Amino acid sequence: QQNLVKIIFKKTLFLYRLNISINANMSELVKFWIYVLGRYEKDGEPNMLAPIDVFVSTVDPLKEPPLVTANTVLSILAMDYPVEKISCYISDDGASMLTFEALSETAEFARKWVPFCKKFAIEPRAPEFYFSQKIDYLKDKVQPTFVKERRSMKVLLNACNYMQAFMPSRYRF
Repeated sequence: QQNLVKIIFKKTLFLYRLNISINANMSELVKFWIYVLGRYEKDGEPNMLAPIDVFVSTVDPLKEPPLVTANTVLSILAMDYPVEKISCYISDDGASMLTFEALSETAEFARKWVPFCKKFAIEPRAPEFYFSQKIDYLKDKVQPTFVKERRSMKVLLNACNYMQAFMPSRYRF
Protein backbone atom coordinates (compact mmCIF):
# COMPACT_ATOMS: atom_id res chain seq x y z
CA GLN A 1 0.00 0.00 0.00
CA GLN A 2 2.90 2.32 0.76
CA ASN A 3 4.37 1.59 -2.68
CA LEU A 4 1.05 2.45 -4.28
CA VAL A 5 1.05 5.83 -2.54
CA LYS A 6 4.61 6.47 -3.77
CA ILE A 7 3.67 5.58 -7.34
CA ILE A 8 0.61 7.84 -7.27
CA PHE A 9 2.67 10.66 -5.77
CA LYS A 10 5.40 10.27 -8.42
CA LYS A 11 2.85 10.25 -11.26
CA THR A 12 1.12 13.32 -9.85
CA LEU A 13 4.45 15.11 -9.49
CA PHE A 14 5.39 14.16 -13.05
CA LEU A 15 2.09 15.46 -14.46
CA TYR A 16 2.42 18.67 -12.44
CA ARG A 17 5.95 19.27 -13.75
CA LEU A 18 4.85 18.47 -17.28
CA ASN A 19 1.99 20.98 -17.02
CA ILE A 20 4.28 23.69 -15.62
CA SER A 21 6.92 23.10 -18.28
CA ILE A 22 4.38 23.26 -21.11
CA ASN A 23 2.81 26.47 -19.81
CA ALA A 24 6.15 28.09 -19.02
CA ASN A 25 7.74 27.22 -22.36
CA MET A 26 5.15 28.43 -24.87
CA SER A 27 7.72 30.86 -26.29
CA GLU A 28 10.07 27.90 -26.74
CA LEU A 29 7.31 26.06 -28.62
CA VAL A 30 6.89 29.03 -30.97
CA LYS A 31 10.66 29.17 -31.51
CA PHE A 32 10.66 25.46 -32.26
CA TRP A 33 7.86 25.84 -34.82
CA ILE A 34 9.78 28.66 -36.53
CA TYR A 35 12.85 26.40 -36.56
CA VAL A 36 10.85 23.55 -38.12
CA LEU A 37 9.41 25.82 -40.81
CA GLY A 38 12.88 27.19 -41.54
CA ARG A 39 14.26 23.70 -41.83
CA TYR A 40 11.61 22.37 -44.19
CA GLU A 41 10.86 25.50 -46.23
CA LYS A 42 13.97 26.60 -48.08
CA ASP A 43 13.92 29.08 -50.94
CA GLY A 44 14.27 27.49 -54.34
CA GLU A 45 13.59 23.96 -53.06
CA PRO A 46 10.36 21.98 -52.96
CA ASN A 47 8.48 22.17 -49.69
CA MET A 48 9.22 19.17 -47.45
CA LEU A 49 6.44 19.69 -44.87
CA ALA A 50 4.09 16.75 -44.49
CA PRO A 51 0.57 17.03 -45.91
CA ILE A 52 -2.17 17.50 -43.32
CA ASP A 53 -5.75 16.25 -43.58
CA VAL A 54 -8.24 17.79 -41.16
CA PHE A 55 -11.67 16.24 -40.67
CA VAL A 56 -14.58 18.29 -39.33
CA SER A 57 -17.70 16.36 -38.42
CA THR A 58 -21.15 17.67 -37.68
CA VAL A 59 -24.53 16.05 -37.17
CA ASP A 60 -27.39 18.30 -36.15
CA PRO A 61 -27.51 22.00 -37.11
CA LEU A 62 -29.71 22.70 -34.09
CA LYS A 63 -27.10 21.37 -31.65
CA GLU A 64 -24.01 22.35 -33.64
CA PRO A 65 -24.74 25.65 -35.37
CA PRO A 66 -23.43 25.86 -38.94
CA LEU A 67 -21.81 29.18 -38.02
CA VAL A 68 -19.48 27.35 -35.61
CA THR A 69 -18.68 24.75 -38.25
CA ALA A 70 -18.07 27.50 -40.80
CA ASN A 71 -15.68 29.33 -38.44
CA THR A 72 -13.83 26.07 -37.81
CA VAL A 73 -13.43 25.42 -41.52
CA LEU A 74 -12.28 28.99 -42.18
CA SER A 75 -9.70 28.72 -39.39
CA ILE A 76 -8.34 25.52 -40.89
CA LEU A 77 -8.17 26.91 -44.41
CA ALA A 78 -6.40 30.08 -43.22
CA MET A 79 -3.68 28.19 -41.31
CA ASP A 80 -0.12 29.35 -41.80
CA TYR A 81 0.73 26.24 -43.80
CA PRO A 82 1.33 25.69 -47.52
CA VAL A 83 -2.00 25.59 -49.35
CA GLU A 84 -1.10 22.54 -51.41
CA LYS A 85 -0.24 20.59 -48.24
CA ILE A 86 -3.50 21.01 -46.29
CA SER A 87 -6.91 19.48 -46.95
CA CYS A 88 -10.13 20.00 -45.03
CA TYR A 89 -12.88 17.39 -45.15
CA ILE A 90 -16.37 17.88 -43.74
CA SER A 91 -18.57 14.99 -42.65
CA ASP A 92 -22.21 15.94 -42.17
CA ASP A 93 -23.74 12.79 -40.72
CA GLY A 94 -27.12 14.49 -40.40
CA ALA A 95 -27.22 15.34 -44.14
CA SER A 96 -28.67 18.73 -43.30
CA MET A 97 -29.50 21.03 -46.19
CA LEU A 98 -28.91 24.01 -43.89
CA THR A 99 -25.34 22.89 -43.15
CA PHE A 100 -24.74 22.27 -46.85
CA GLU A 101 -25.93 25.75 -47.79
CA ALA A 102 -23.97 27.36 -44.95
CA LEU A 103 -20.78 25.61 -46.02
CA SER A 104 -21.40 26.56 -49.65
CA GLU A 105 -21.51 30.20 -48.54
CA THR A 106 -18.43 29.57 -46.41
CA ALA A 107 -16.54 28.35 -49.48
CA GLU A 108 -17.39 31.59 -51.30
CA PHE A 109 -16.39 33.69 -48.29
CA ALA A 110 -13.14 31.69 -47.90
CA ARG A 111 -11.98 32.88 -51.32
CA LYS A 112 -11.71 36.37 -49.85
CA TRP A 113 -11.07 35.61 -46.16
CA VAL A 114 -8.07 33.25 -46.54
CA PRO A 115 -5.95 35.62 -48.67
CA PHE A 116 -6.87 38.47 -46.29
CA CYS A 117 -5.66 36.42 -43.29
CA LYS A 118 -2.42 35.44 -44.98
CA LYS A 119 -1.71 38.91 -46.33
CA PHE A 120 -2.14 40.68 -42.98
CA ALA A 121 -1.25 37.80 -40.58
CA ILE A 122 -4.70 37.88 -38.95
CA GLU A 123 -5.14 36.14 -35.59
CA PRO A 124 -7.51 34.53 -34.64
CA ARG A 125 -8.42 33.24 -38.08
CA ALA A 126 -12.08 32.53 -37.39
CA PRO A 127 -13.90 35.66 -38.62
CA GLU A 128 -16.59 35.62 -35.94
CA PHE A 129 -13.96 35.64 -33.19
CA TYR A 130 -11.65 38.07 -34.96
CA PHE A 131 -14.33 40.74 -35.37
CA SER A 132 -15.70 40.26 -31.84
CA GLN A 133 -12.38 41.14 -30.19
CA LYS A 134 -12.15 44.45 -28.38
CA ILE A 135 -8.61 45.33 -29.44
CA ASP A 136 -6.93 48.03 -31.47
CA TYR A 137 -6.84 46.31 -34.85
CA LEU A 138 -4.60 49.02 -36.32
CA LYS A 139 -1.76 48.19 -33.94
CA ASP A 140 1.27 46.94 -35.91
CA LYS A 141 -0.62 47.21 -39.23
CA VAL A 142 1.19 49.69 -41.43
CA GLN A 143 -0.19 48.72 -44.83
CA PRO A 144 -2.59 51.41 -46.07
CA THR A 145 -4.98 48.90 -47.66
CA PHE A 146 -5.57 47.05 -44.38
CA VAL A 147 -8.42 49.28 -43.14
CA LYS A 148 -10.25 49.16 -46.47
CA GLU A 149 -9.95 45.38 -46.81
CA ARG A 150 -10.90 44.83 -43.16
CA ARG A 151 -14.06 46.88 -43.65
CA SER A 152 -15.01 44.89 -46.74
CA MET A 153 -14.52 41.62 -44.79
CA LYS A 154 -16.68 42.98 -41.97
CA VAL A 155 -19.41 43.93 -44.46
CA LEU A 156 -19.33 40.45 -46.03
CA LEU A 157 -19.55 38.81 -42.62
CA ASN A 158 -22.41 41.08 -41.54
CA ALA A 159 -24.26 40.23 -44.76
CA CYS A 160 -23.99 36.52 -43.92
CA ASN A 161 -25.26 37.16 -40.40
CA TYR A 162 -28.08 39.33 -41.79
CA MET A 163 -29.29 36.48 -44.01
CA GLN A 164 -29.64 34.36 -40.89
CA ALA A 165 -32.43 36.64 -39.67
CA PHE A 166 -34.67 35.53 -42.56
CA MET A 167 -34.33 31.80 -41.87
CA PRO A 168 -37.06 29.90 -40.11
CA SER A 169 -36.49 30.10 -36.35
CA ARG A 170 -35.85 26.37 -36.00
CA TYR A 171 -32.79 26.67 -38.29
CA ARG A 172 -31.19 29.81 -36.86
CA PHE A 173 -27.71 29.47 -35.46
